Amino acid sequence: FDGVPVLRGVDIDVRPGEVHALLGRNGSGKSTLMKILSGVHLPDAGSVELDGRPVVLDGPARAHELGVYLVPQEPKIFPHLTVEENLLVGTQLEPLAARERIKRYAAELGFDADLAEEAGGLTIANQQLLEIIRGLLRNARVLVFDEPTSTQTFREVDALFTVMRALAERGIGQFFI
Repeated sequence: FDGVPVLRGVDIDVRPGEVHALLGRNGSGKSTLMKILSGVHLPDAGSVELDGRPVVLDGPARAHELGVYLVPQEPKIFPHLTVEENLLVGTQLEPLAARERIKRYAAELGFDADLAEEAGGLTIANQQLLEIIRGLLRNARVLVFDEPTSTQTFREVDALFTVMRALAERGIGQFFI
C-alpha cells in the first residue's frame, strides 16, 4: 500500500473441513491476505488458486461465485431491512425457494432470529451468524472470519467455535484471523 510491500513469500492452503488460524501483530498483513482471497483487494503480484487452477478474484461477487466468503469483523447489515431481506440481498435467490435453506442453516447454527424482524435488533453474535448464513446461501466452500471474537462474550465465543466445528464437519474450509 502506497509503495510499501505488505505481503511477501506467502503460501497458504486450505482443504475441505480445515480451519486455519492466522496470527500476528497489527499491520502484519493478515486481513490484507484474506481480503485478497475474498476479492476485496487485487494482488499486484503472485496468484490465487482454487482447486489447483489460477483464478482472478476481481471483486467479492467473483469470490462468491467461486465459493469464498468473508465474514467481516463488523457485520454488514441493513438495519431497517428484515433478517430475510438481509440474507438475500445481492443474490438471485427467490425468497420462497430460499426460505427452507435459510431455516435449515439457522437451525444447524443456532440462529434463533425471526426472519421477519428488522435486522437492526440482532445481537452482534446473531449478526455474525447472519453473515455465515449469507455465505452458505452463496454455496461457500471457504469462509474467512476476520477477528470474529473481538466484540463477543465468552459464551458467544464458545457458540461461534461450535458453529465453526459444525462447518468444518460439512467440509467448509475456514480461515480465522
